[in-house]
Amino acid sequence: MKQIRHRTGAVTEMEQTTAKKNKYEIDMCNGTIMDKLISFSLPLMLSGILQLMFNAVDIIVVGRFSGSQALAAVGSTSALINVFTNLFIGISLGANVLAARFFASGREKEMSDTVHTAILLALISGILMAGIGVKEGLAEKALESVKNRLDTKYGIVLLQPAYTYYHLELGEISSYPEGYKENAGIFCHNNPWISIAETVVGRGNRAWQVYTRTCPAYIEDISEIHRTEPYVYSQMIAGKDAPNFGEAKNSWLTGTAAWTFLDVSQYILGIRPDYDGLVIDPCIPSSLDGFTARRDFRGTTYHVTVKNPNHVEKGVISMTVDGKDVDVSGISGGMIPIALAAGKKDVNVEVVMG
Repeated sequence: MKQIRHRTGAVTEMEQTTAKKNKYEIDMCNGTIMDKLISFSLPLMLSGILQLMFNAVDIIVVGRFSGSQALAAVGSTSALINVFTNLFIGISLGANVLAARFFASGREKEMSDTVHTAILLALISGILMAGIGVKEGLAEKALESVKNRLDTKYGIVLLQPAYTYYHLELGEISSYPEGYKENAGIFCHNNPWISIAETVVGRGNRAWQVYTRTCPAYIEDISEIHRTEPYVYSQMIAGKDAPNFGEAKNSWLTGTAAWTFLDVSQYILGIRPDYDGLVIDPCIPSSLDGFTARRDFRGTTYHVTVKNPNHVEKGVISMTVDGKDVDVSGISGGMIPIALAAGKKDVNVEVVMG
């Protein structure tokens, strides 16, 4: 009897779970259509309103803090932004139509393929858009703005100028004192992102500069200013608007170390894993003659020697793996195919920059 009760209880729980799941589904194929159309349309309407609010906030902030020329620039690019926004909305609606047809006809495999293809298309489009920005020089322009407006000798601040009084419409960001936390403080966590971006556009000297300005090993000489443990990252450093510019706060409480390791190992040294193999694409200070590194990857230890005879910041002109040449044309840096290291415990890699 106990066993029967247990089974009955299990079925009841399953039915309840199914009922909860179905509660959030909209069956467009049965019943009245008007209430379902309204339920389906409301999220789309709200997303459109959010997009308009985003544009309005852009105009308010730029007009208030950057002047008429910057406001005119925002207005002049609105049409171009709308073209891309509407393009991707149209593609998403087309994917929804296909998915709906397959769902209604019970063709689950085709529906799954449609959804996953749409997601893949979105990812590829994002990568292509980012690539266009790099190719057209827009990424460098953005990084120059960061350098000119946000850079300091102790790191990059989040914004400039700092808010000097509380803004009800902005909330927390304006509640902090000038130069602290989100209000124009130097958040260590996002500085590695700027360093990574600099390597993408090939500026190794600048990437290294951004890295060393918050790295504990390079700021021990200013411990009397920094005033936290000289061997650990802090969450933030007081920005140039603060009375104690350069003083760190909240040591240990940050994800900076992990992001910095990614920055140094995969972007400055340029040794990063890929599905098809190991990529070696250094972006280093031009003063370096080169470096050596060891990387364990998929059961093989790669002993890497990078030479920089021409003292460039980025660019690979040749690569050998155990004495065999690897093609470095067609991609940034060079990739060591998995097949070259298959079955080997150790391989020796020599890279020449130029």
